[in-house]
Amino acid sequence: MVRKQKSRFYANKLQSTFIKYRWQNFIMGQIRRKCELKSFIISNKGLFFSSKKDGAVVSVGGLCFAQSNEDKNTFVIGSEAGSVLRGVITGSTMDSKNKNILEQQQGNTKITWKQNTNNFMMNIFNKYILDIKMHVEKYCLNKGLKEVDCENIFSSKPDIRKTYINPVAFAFEPHIGPVYSIQFSPFIRNLFITASLDGAVKLFDLLYAKPLFNVDNFGNYIFKSQWSPTRASVFGTALSNGEVHFYDLLENKKAPVYIIDGKDMEQGSQAINIKFNFKQNDLVAVTYTKCKIKIYQLCDYLVQPKKDELQKFQQLIDEFKNQ
Repeated sequence: MVRKQKSRFYANKLQSTFIKYRWQNFIMGQIRRKCELKSFIISNKGLFFSSKKDGAVVSVGGLCFAQSNEDKNTFVIGSEAGSVLRGVITGSTMDSKNKNILEQQQGNTKITWKQNTNNFMMNIFNKYILDIKMHVEKYCLNKGLKEVDCENIFSSKPDIRKTYINPVAFAFEPHIGPVYSIQFSPFIRNLFITASLDGAVKLFDLLYAKPLFNVDNFGNYIFKSQWSPTRASVFGTALSNGEVHFYDLLENKKAPVYIIDGKDMEQGSQAINIKFNFKQNDLVAVTYTKCKIKIYQLCDYLVQPKKDELQKFQQLIDEFKNQ
């Protein structure tokens, strides 16, 4: 039986833009054709997402990503085109060979590379170091500059495919609409869910290309999906019709077991984000269009862990893998 719950209280005119801090990393998601990962574990790491189309390399417009709970250097990105891609951040250092290349002067030119450029140049593949160096120095000569700093590198507009590493190592089965949400399970290793404007939530394992399971909600966009922090088999989804659906895969694999209907919202309001409260587990925040956030109190069914739930959910995941 589907359960419904009204709001406990709400706050008006709050921005839905957010920055999420996790460990030593922070993640910023942007909708304007970019997806950027900034890490304090591996500093100064720039990434360029690309794919081949008709033999040509084209950029991938990233919309969201999530870091693996097991390995913070492994992450999954969702794109505008529906792609779900696994990437790996590799560490790099400025070795003596690359440092010597930067210090070498071409012909009669006397251009010095400042120390602050090392952090950027160590991100570049070894085979492109010399090409980038010659390109930047030519730009500086034309400008009458004697020193190169980071600003000059970007002003020279080098080939982005050479300056930033493409970290994509694996492609999962794509959605047919833009992917707006990805989250790893806090309970099961390598398990993550994706949500898309195609109305589907897909359950993936990091090592399998095809989804283990699909939950379809035809006729509505899904902007966000998030796992429950207390129930291994439960996740919530934010829909374009203003509803928030909660699924329990151990009880019902196709239909939601709990619905926040959002009928008290203005007509046409869409639910665009959902966030469980990790300290007060019975509360969930929902962001709506028109700059409104509402806090709902969940019933005990969605909050209290069931007996042997994690073990049973792991068995269910194993069954999905063997199908």
